[in-house]
Amino acid sequence: MHAGKVIGDLDVSFATLTFPLVFRRCRFNDNATLRHLRTPELNLQGSWTRSLDADGAIVTGSVYLSDGFSAEGEVRLRGAQIGGVLACGGSTFKNPGGNTLRADRIKGSSTTTLSIKNRGRA
Repeated sequence: MHAGKVIGDLDVSFATLTFPLVFRRCRFNDNATLRHLRTPELNLQGSWTRSLDADGAIVTGSVYLSDGFSAEGEVRLRGAQIGGVLACGGSTFKNPGGNTLRADRIKGSSTTTLSIKNRGRA
């Protein structure tokens, strides 16, 4: 999806996709829950969301939380497996008084690019 608006919570937990999950320049009015999602790629470039929960997700390619991506709640990638790049360049994470990015036990086989504006605890 490009430049769309998602009304209500998005929950694709435990889904197995054979295609990339792409939401470029989209607005999520509520939370995005992608727990244990399996997909070849996750692309949220330029999108805005409240929180993102991708704990345990398996992405065989890259994850793009970059190029204007913004979250106003906690972004969770705990225990996620990423086969390609985790790109967060040009992103903003806000969660005053709480964690902005939780990525403990993350597994990757490539490069991580972190260039973020952080407002909260990372």
